[in-house]
Amino acid sequence: MERFDWRKVEGFALEGFLERRYADIRSPAGELWAWLVSALIEAPEAALQEIEDVFFRRADEIVGQCKPSPKEPCVFISHQRADAHLGERIACLADHRGVDYWLDVHDPTLQAINRAVISPSRLSLMIAGIVEVALLHATHVIAVHTSNSRQSKWIPYELARAKARQIMSKQAAGSFQGGRPLPVYPPIHGDYVQLVEMFGAEADVFRWLPGSGGRAPGDPCGAHNNVRALS
Repeated sequence: MERFDWRKVEGFALEGFLERRYADIRSPAGELWAWLVSALIEAPEAALQEIEDVFFRRADEIVGQCKPSPKEPCVFISHQRADAHLGERIACLADHRGVDYWLDVHDPTLQAINRAVISPSRLSLMIAGIVEVALLHATHVIAVHTSNSRQSKWIPYELARAKARQIMSKQAAGSFQGGRPLPVYPPIHGDYVQLVEMFGAEADVFRWLPGSGGRAPGDPCGAHNNVRALS
């Protein structure tokens, strides 16, 4: 399955862009996105639940069809809104590793629809669709865990959906601010975080990331990028 390169479309206007988002690649997930946008254009609010059900049913069907996974690795970075700077830190590490990533605050479509004047329920379904298709195009997923992330509804969902797509544990990970947590009960961040690789040091995150890049610089995302360290 080919992968969508968001860098190619930065700066596009919102008008007509949603439909064209995956127009330059051929993938079942891209076709599913086109269907979702088309279905939402004129659908009444009462039809949104049915559209959502069809969308996620088709997404589950794609999971079984997409073998092998995308040829080029892509890391999905999950984080709570207040921890966007930490997600950007991992994105910077991915750049140094020479591997692509998906991060919500860097996605032009997501930023565009958040500025669009549409109903809350339609906006919610569109955002869920963007996240779902991004997960379908990803080969790896890493979640940022902080005191903020304990309140996140998206992080457990994104990690669970990725693992349901037969992503092996070594392709799913968690990065913990302040160091990897000790095994305590009840767990601080939830039992689910122990089902994947767990890292408390940035150097370990860098080594886990796919790609052909060599050593990470001493501070690849330092003060010049206005991004704080993970720990």
